[in-house]
Amino acid sequence: MVVAVSTVKLRRLQGLERAGIATVIPAPENEFVMLDAGANVDSKPLHLAHYAVMGSVYAREVLKLKEPRVGVLSVGTEDVKGNELTLEAFKLCRKLDLNFIGNVEGHDLFSNRVDVVVCDGFIGNIVFEDL
Repeated sequence: MVVAVSTVKLRRLQGLERAGIATVIPAPENEFVMLDAGANVDSKPLHLAHYAVMGSVYAREVLKLKEPRVGVLSVGTEDVKGNELTLEAFKLCRKLDLNFIGNVEGHDLFSNRVDVVVCDGFIGNIVFEDL
């Protein structure tokens, strides 16, 4: 409901197809931004690329990180690991002007390896609910 109302009232940034829920999650040595934390359970690779850009800007401007490390949450760090969504999102994010570090796994989230992690809302909600 919040996402729908926000989208109507604030509108999306030009060129973005979908809004996402961003959340800042504290970790032992740092904090990281996760997008999407539950708004879209059926995202497209382009949505994850948009989340990477939005999360990177947020981490730079609000969290004051000079070059935020951006990763795609996947089942392995290798660029050939993952499902169709994460494989394609990896390819798109690699082309962006970001400090893209590639795929990250769940255990990387709390080990100060990544500042911005992107995933679909289904996975993001699972991560967020387990905190």
